[in-house]
Amino acid sequence: MRFMHREAVHEDLPRIVEIYNHAVATRESSCDLEPIPVSARDDWFRKHSG
Repeated sequence: MRFMHREAVHEDLPRIVEIYNHAVATRESSCDLEPIPVSARDDWFRKHSG
């Protein structure tokens, strides 16, 4: 299987947050205790993409 890597675009943000919230729910790799909404990561995404 081949994988293609690319920089994330704003349209990817809902899936990124979904993956993050899975880590929150399973307590595998996050310090957050509650899932976050996509809107909570919008500014973060804009600051870290580019």
